[in-house]
Amino acid sequence: MPRQTSPFGAVIAVRRLKPPGASGRSVVVSLGTPRKTSDGRNWECPFRISGAGVRRVECGHGIDAFQALTLALEGIRHVLDRLETPLVWDGVFDDHSGFHRIVPWIPGPRRGDRMSIRKGRCVSSEWSIAKCASGRRT
Repeated sequence: MPRQTSPFGAVIAVRRLKPPGASGRSVVVSLGTPRKTSDGRNWECPFRISGAGVRRVECGHGIDAFQALTLALEGIRHVLDRLETPLVWDGVFDDHSGFHRIVPWIPGPRRGDRMSIRKGRCVSSEWSIAKCASGRRT
């Protein structure tokens, strides 16, 4: 993910994270508004992670605003996963930041070949094993 060079812009979401069991010290994650890149052909969505010795400003990039936003959220998770100190979403999760891994769609030889959940059971034609919340294999 390349470094952002243009101004951050309007903030559309903010989340405050803390090390587990710590009080006072926090890291703030801010998400900017998706916008067209300077060439006008693609999109970028800036995000900032700051506090407790961390200062990162980066962008998710995509061919449209949705892809840029999705990749910015994945970029946040990627940066947080690589910090020395784990961070949690205080008051919501005691063991997670709330930024989840995004399961990508992987094109297959047939239309619809991807992992999905239908009628409460997992369906997978791309992966050999898919586990449902119930633990069943399909």
